[in-house]
Amino acid sequence: MRSTEQIILFGKYRILRQLGEGASSQVYLAEHVKLKTYRAVKRISKAHPLQSQFRLEANLLKNLSHPSIPIVYDIEEDESYFYMIEEYVEGESLQEYLLYHDTISQDYIMQLGIRLCGVFIYLHSRKPHPLCYKDLKPEHIIVCGNFVKIVDFGIASYITSGGKKFHEKNETDKKPEKSFSRLGTVGYAAPEQYTGESVTPAADLYALGKVLLQLERKAESSSKNLKRIIQKASAEEIGRRYASAEELKRALEQEKRKICPLKSGNTHLCYHIAAAGAKSGVGTTHIALAVTAYLNWMGYSCIYQSQNEVDVVELFIRGHYVSEGQEGIYEKRNFKGRLKWNAEKEQEPDKAKEAGKDSYVADFGNCLEDCLAEEADYTILVIGGSIWEEEISLKALGRFGNVKNLIVVCNHAHKGICRKYADLCRQKIYCFPIDENPWKMTRKKQKLFAKMLQKDQPPGRSDIRRKRERRSAIFSGLRGRWSKEQ
Repeated sequence: MRSTEQIILFGKYRILRQLGEGASSQVYLAEHVKLKTYRAVKRISKAHPLQSQFRLEANLLKNLSHPSIPIVYDIEEDESYFYMIEEYVEGESLQEYLLYHDTISQDYIMQLGIRLCGVFIYLHSRKPHPLCYKDLKPEHIIVCGNFVKIVDFGIASYITSGGKKFHEKNETDKKPEKSFSRLGTVGYAAPEQYTGESVTPAADLYALGKVLLQLERKAESSSKNLKRIIQKASAEEIGRRYASAEELKRALEQEKRKICPLKSGNTHLCYHIAAAGAKSGVGTTHIALAVTAYLNWMGYSCIYQSQNEVDVVELFIRGHYVSEGQEGIYEKRNFKGRLKWNAEKEQEPDKAKEAGKDSYVADFGNCLEDCLAEEADYTILVIGGSIWEEEISLKALGRFGNVKNLIVVCNHAHKGICRKYADLCRQKIYCFPIDENPWKMTRKKQKLFAKMLQKDQPPGRSDIRRKRERRSAIFSGLRGRWSKEQ
């Protein structure tokens, strides 16, 4: 394809850029000229030996309708190519997600498994003929926030039921040129896909078990029952696997309720967090973003919002780092953020607070007074660990002495500095680890945030009162000390 700048396909789709290229086809990002919406345009040469497989995939997808399956809008062709115009799926593959995270929560593993089971329930129960996907692997699973999509139905096939057995049937070709039942990806494809046996929906459950097993290997901890569920799903013998996607889904849901009873549909567990730094450049925004990523990683729906002069979310949008989701929330990986309301909309209520179902992290930068005025469940004060930052850090600590549920984080410091502050203030000081990327969930950050937010719900009023009274005398001394020097 020549330079994409001026290309408009079929009078409707303006090609913007190439998204990727495989062994047989190319994928481009396009804009619908009239609707001003994005589309993914996939094409294959008519001379390519797999062009019949491409047409099979297109004809198969156009008859499917599920939130986790990309929509096919058009099937076109010209003298040289076949084209499939699909929904543009924003997000990243699960393979990228695995590379991006050192550790994964077992809650996320079960959530993903339950969603994928939902897709297979739909595919395996289609009438008149069920459908086997046959190529589930991390590269074909796109994740974005709480959404999941399965892409690339290149070797999927319809099957008919003949008593207890399933026989492959390609509805789109009267005489299929080739059977694709033995194709798949080594390590994920079921053994029967390589032995010539009839491929059944059990093959998809095997692949799902293998995907969950890869995730489970990165889990900080996983229950014995979850291990058994994964082991049964990925059993070599068909008869030892789950009988259906519904059965596997029920097992995952039951284990999820058992392990995370309070987080099942955790709409009533909301963290309202305010973050501020003792000075500009101390790392407040980095830590606020990291806390947001952690809560989303844990399964909460947490939204970041800037409350200082620089709107970080707007910078992410300009850099094409995030994509817009529902209700004006921008997402990527474990990040969810909302634009700061501009001056014309200051009278609108803050939707992140009003929704009641989302946690939110308000980043106040170095605006300490605004942060002090915020009614938050937890307040994070970020201080510096350098010698020249000691004075301004102690001033900030003095001003935050009466703040309920105060969490003090010392950034760019070693444990000795944190102990010094802790001894001086008689306040727990958390040492933030060296961190290049706020969204990457490392084991060190997971352990740190688990300690910082160790309770599923904010402390009760009596606990708050006792802590505030105990700290008040200490911090009032700090305030007096530095006010005299001023």
